[in-house]
Amino acid sequence: MALQYFARRLAPSFVVFILVQFVIRLIFTVWTFQNLGFANIVKSYATGIVFDLATYSLFILPYIAYLLVLPTRWLNTRLDRIATHICFVIFAGMVIFDIASEYAFWQEFAVRFNFIAVDYLVYAREVLGNIWESYPIVPLTLGILTLVGIAYYFFKDTLLPTQVPNITLQSKASVLVGFLCLAFGGFYAVSLDFKNVTDNNYANEIAANGIYSLFSAFRNNELAYKKFYITYEDITHSDLPATPPRLVRAARPEMRKNVIFIVMESMSAAYMNRYRSNADFTPNLDALAVQSLNFSNMYATGTRTVRGLEALTLSIPSSPGRSIVKRPGNENLFSLGEVFHDRNYHNKFIYGGYGYFDNMNYFFENNGFDVVDRVDMSDDEITFSNVWGVADENLFAKVITEARADSQTGNPFMYMVMTTSNHRPYTFPENNAGIPTEGGGRIAGVRYADYAIGKFFESAKREPWFENTVFVIVADHTAGAAGKSSLPPGRYHIPAMIYAPGMIAPREVEKVASQIDLPVTLLSLLGFSYKSEFYGQDILDEAFAERAFIATHQKLGILADDKVTFVEPVKKYGIETASGDVMAASEVEPKSLTDVVLSYESASQWKRNHKKLATTLIGAVTSSLQQ
Repeated sequence: MALQYFARRLAPSFVVFILVQFVIRLIFTVWTFQNLGFANIVKSYATGIVFDLATYSLFILPYIAYLLVLPTRWLNTRLDRIATHICFVIFAGMVIFDIASEYAFWQEFAVRFNFIAVDYLVYAREVLGNIWESYPIVPLTLGILTLVGIAYYFFKDTLLPTQVPNITLQSKASVLVGFLCLAFGGFYAVSLDFKNVTDNNYANEIAANGIYSLFSAFRNNELAYKKFYITYEDITHSDLPATPPRLVRAARPEMRKNVIFIVMESMSAAYMNRYRSNADFTPNLDALAVQSLNFSNMYATGTRTVRGLEALTLSIPSSPGRSIVKRPGNENLFSLGEVFHDRNYHNKFIYGGYGYFDNMNYFFENNGFDVVDRVDMSDDEITFSNVWGVADENLFAKVITEARADSQTGNPFMYMVMTTSNHRPYTFPENNAGIPTEGGGRIAGVRYADYAIGKFFESAKREPWFENTVFVIVADHTAGAAGKSSLPPGRYHIPAMIYAPGMIAPREVEKVASQIDLPVTLLSLLGFSYKSEFYGQDILDEAFAERAFIATHQKLGILADDKVTFVEPVKKYGIETASGDVMAASEVEPKSLTDVVLSYESASQWKRNHKKLATTLIGAVTSSLQQ
């Protein structure tokens, strides 16, 4: 009788929870239906029940504790009824709110909550501001409250059974043990990996439970490579070879040119006419590509801004879990900033937002850069801003102001400039080449980002430092990397070009290359000789081996010959084709697997292998020998 009583008290919340999770899955199924297939849908929903049960058992624990602690004589009293009704309303509000939040997250990333959501929770101002500026908050809130009211109306008379049986301490103990077994079983026995029941990434994400995924991400936002991944020792039965610094000898005299990296937020190659014939979103970038050393098969290493900045600054493949930019112990690393700093360049990271976000300021300040962010911009320098930062026009105007001042010092400068306008909520100044500022969405953001960079170069060409400056234009990542497979190469394809009229001849380089190769290629073009710990290669070198590193926060791969060889937890590996098919692990070539493992395992030891070292002495000796 006691068990039946407690079950009846839990029944309304259980029904609401399961119904809401079904609605969420149904929304995602409709959204991705053409990429699923009936068999995958059945597997997703069957697996989803397991996740939902595990999640509910954890989610409802506080209320279970309340019921077991409450003396039997107080059950069904007025105080108990008030507390139970309040708890139900709060519970219903939380799970119904989950529909809206998961919908928004899926719209942006096409996955359930993951470590990105965990990171975002740390930066409440930016995230809440982004939500406020991107979505109709008042109608959404009214809608959620209405649904909560409807749920309460249907269940208010069934929240408490009419009669309370004789409940002994032994009965309560039995209920407690049973529920703890269920809850801890859900916590320890059910792994997020259980969602991978098909070869279809969309189906696997639908199978998961967003709330469970969020809390799982809290537990696993950093992954120890040796613990979770196949290692070099597993393959070869020998220790991982050491990676000592190597001497890079330039084939040309060193040029002391200014350098400006323009890292464009979420700029997929697919938005450019060069890669999609019916696109007319980026006339300025398309024109610059023709006038530049254009790398037409460049791939981002990851799916977030900090991954792009990590690749361009450290020239290192992704480590599983968080980016190095956000990890402790990321000071004094061997970075692009240090290579230029050793040559008396004035380095700056220039960002239109607040650089404390994602730990960017700390990372750059401790790796050879000064920081200029929104805090350093006066009111008269800002004509428009949103939660992420100032408009790209204002950012680029600040770049010109900084360059104008630094060019007077007698030393060259190197800037890493990070844009923000091509990011939800996609808002920017009005009256810009007819680009809609209301309801334009991502394409409007792309158009404005292109407009702003075109306007920047119009202004920069009038500056005396322009002719002595090399510009590197590259995206941090694409607009979305999710697809049928978990590492779809096309979703990592980004624009990348080096623009320096009169210094670097325009041409197209079709080699498959990685973001981490771009800084090394730039240093080669500048004639820098240095001692290096970079993983990237000079793309223009005849010996360049075509491949690209692409990864999620857990799945680490190398793209070569239209196939992605990958490793993932727990000690798994395999191949995905460019079309999204997953091949058996037995078909992985030993050399391909060794290359992936060697690269990523070594990169995961960045605290030991990627420390700052001096470069100027080696460069001077090498230059004197050449002369």
